[in-house]
Amino acid sequence: MGCSSSKKDDGIGKEEEKEKKVATPKTAKTLTVAALLGERSELAFLSLKSGETDQVTPYAAEFTQAMLQEGYLGKFSTCTDQTEAKNSNGFMLQIEEQDGLDEKQTKETEMAKETGIKVFRTYTDNDFLSMKGIRTISAVVQAWYTSNGAEQDMENVFLGKNGDNATRPRKQPL
Repeated sequence: MGCSSSKKDDGIGKEEEKEKKVATPKTAKTLTVAALLGERSELAFLSLKSGETDQVTPYAAEFTQAMLQEGYLGKFSTCTDQTEAKNSNGFMLQIEEQDGLDEKQTKETEMAKETGIKVFRTYTDNDFLSMKGIRTISAVVQAWYTSNGAEQDMENVFLGKNGDNATRPRKQPL
């Protein structure tokens, strides 16, 4: 289906990931054991820059690793299908490196317009990624979910070193 868990193997076998029904006042939700352990049911589509061999760049790999280790973002499973992420009330996290988006990421932005998925785009002025930057994007995603995910404009989140280079509007239409 194009999705992968954000968590390390916790020893739960496929046969043990039985679904459990949990009744809520408005609807009945289906939860897996993983969800009961604290993972989120929403999916994150990661838009990462690729290098010459179609592997992600070192910055993108570092970002992905840091995201998995961060307390809130680490609870999301990742997905390779924007529609699937959108249908789960998920989002697209687009990692723009210092030299801009690549062609694949530009196409993913166009697809995001068509699917209507929420987009958080990080941008930077250097090649160094700090955990402070990861916590910044985490707080923005968390605030969006706290507000019930109503705002659909793309959110630009600066993760760079020099705050004077944070020149983009925080929110803009896709």
